[in-house]
Amino acid sequence: MEKFRKNEKEKIIVQAMPAEECAEYLIIPPRKVDEYYQTHQAEFTTQDSIHLRMLVLKKDSTARRRAARRWRRNSAEDRGRADFGKMAEMYSEDASQGAQGDWGWLTGTR
Repeated sequence: MEKFRKNEKEKIIVQAMPAEECAEYLIIPPRKVDEYYQTHQAEFTTQDSIHLRMLVLKKDSTARRRAARRWRRNSAEDRGRADFGKMAEMYSEDASQGAQGDWGWLTGTR
């Protein structure tokens, strides 16, 4: 009887080992992945956002024309590579001037 018990115990151990070894290699069916995604969509989405940099020129400002001309001239000399931040510091007429026209990240929904 002792020998029988030992053999049965060894069979159980041998049968359990592959399950432990294979657990890390299980393949999840695509259907299960889709189901999980559908029930947990909020975890995989973010709000729309944009990083806004803007140079503001007031409509009736005489500096507007001069600024636009300078900007075009500087951009042309740099082949369109004028530093936006420097341009905003020099010409922008709003509170973001000191931040090189950087209004930060804006989020919202469509």
